[in-house]
Amino acid sequence: MLYWNKSELMFEKPDEKSALLPRKRESMQAKLIIVPSVTELTACLAELPQGERNLIFCEDRLTLEAERAVARAQGAAFDTSVATFARFLRGAGSKKALSKQGSVLIVGAIAARRAGELKCFGKNPAACAGRLYETIAQLRAALVTPAMLDEAKAGADRLLSEKLADIALVYRDYLAFLDTGYVDESGVLAGLPAAMEERKVAGANVVFAGFASFTRQAAEGIFAALRLAKSVTGIFIGGEEELYTNEAANAFEKYCRQAGAQCERVALPSRACASAEALRRGLYDPVRGAPLPCANVHIFEAADETDELSFIASMIRSEVSRGARWKDITLFLPPDAAGYSVGLEKLFSEYKIPYYADAKRSLSAHPLAKFLLRYFALISEGFDPADADAFIGNPFFGEERGSCEGYRNYLLKYANFRGGVKRPIKNPPKESERGKKDANAEPLVYEGLRGRFLDAFEGAKPSMLCADYCRLARRLFELFGCKTTQEKLAKNLEEAGMFAEREYMLRGLDGILRVLGEAEELAGGERRRAEEFSSSLAEALNVLEVSLIPQYADAVFVGSLTESKQRACKIVF
Repeated sequence: MLYWNKSELMFEKPDEKSALLPRKRESMQAKLIIVPSVTELTACLAELPQGERNLIFCEDRLTLEAERAVARAQGAAFDTSVATFARFLRGAGSKKALSKQGSVLIVGAIAARRAGELKCFGKNPAACAGRLYETIAQLRAALVTPAMLDEAKAGADRLLSEKLADIALVYRDYLAFLDTGYVDESGVLAGLPAAMEERKVAGANVVFAGFASFTRQAAEGIFAALRLAKSVTGIFIGGEEELYTNEAANAFEKYCRQAGAQCERVALPSRACASAEALRRGLYDPVRGAPLPCANVHIFEAADETDELSFIASMIRSEVSRGARWKDITLFLPPDAAGYSVGLEKLFSEYKIPYYADAKRSLSAHPLAKFLLRYFALISEGFDPADADAFIGNPFFGEERGSCEGYRNYLLKYANFRGGVKRPIKNPPKESERGKKDANAEPLVYEGLRGRFLDAFEGAKPSMLCADYCRLARRLFELFGCKTTQEKLAKNLEEAGMFAEREYMLRGLDGILRVLGEAEELAGGERRRAEEFSSSLAEALNVLEVSLIPQYADAVFVGSLTESKQRACKIVF
């Protein structure tokens, strides 16, 4: 683990003129700026000319830092806007926008409808809807058509030919659906040039900042900007070191040349002090040898992730006790940071460290989503004992945890067979760990829980219209008071200091209802087996990711070393 102190690693303002000052031009010109880190990138954005219209395009993770940089430099800058491509295109065009989860639902419906013709996706191809959509989205971004896949399968071996044929079949049906008046996330960028025309980009300074790469459709947006804007600039993180691919910078330069524009390439130096710059240059050097002689850079070794986080938490408290603010501190985790999440929540709560995790979480991991999917599994699998146990053991089944646990134990002992959960309650033996009085009351309690269980499945069939499944799901939430339970669970998490978990808990019901609404709108009139509907729903919930909002303005930033877009901080772990 690496840890450096704030006292020396400060960044100085360069004496040189801003690299972004627009120049008068007789022919179409563009500027390409290579910067070594997010710090220099945001410094460039802060130097955009005031009093002129500026439009900054960047990836979603960079928007907050870009907006902060502009606000620090220009205050309420009404002439400067920061947007992702998707945000810029919102509301543009006459077609209805289709969310990613909506696209997955449609692909799942197509796969279920074409199950008899697909050869490589098993008996329930709807369970592959997410991966199928991702494949189709990548093909569309590369401007590959179903006809091209048909041509490619001619010279392929049997297995590859069948896979290409399956994908082409679903792909073609998906495009046919979009032709009915929808535009999805993978195709929305096709409207970027027209949106630039409509939004009057002409005369504005357009900046493409911090992108790691560009799709073919995004390239059309660059071409449109070169044709319309007063100036076009690309600012990308890169350098001469091998750890930089410079993919986006090289692509931007190529597009400028293809458009007939002159592209001036500028590499800005690092603003870091000598120690930080030496660390940046040598951090990924496998033959670096001895540690760098930096007084403010320290390397520690820990036994495991828990030991590592314990040390970091104690050092953070130490820095704060010496006058640092929480927001002065950043913690970068490895790309595979899943193993840190539980320990991070626990230890930072114990040390009372407020933090903001720059992460998205799939809604499929929410307890309410698991409750709903297990409900459909019971319908499709004929009330399998394992499904019944998991459904009743979910916190959304009821608050009487002692009674529910006793009921589960009863089912395991007396009704552990398919459909056994629906059978009337037998009187259990009088012997009980909780005493005779409690044992006599158990049959009545268990019969009440059985009645609640059966009420949830009234009218449910293994094959129904998608709209009927959505109706059943909404009734399930009302019958079990899931909104109230969600709020109580969130309150418990808040009292335990688990603020990120609390926010995630509160986002469950609304997100699931939104997906159900899309399922009803897009495929409500189609008849589907419960297994197929549940698989499509699970895939849609899996791609619906929840972004957690910072709970405090003054909090430690925790993000991925490779994905987070964060300016240099005074103290970094």
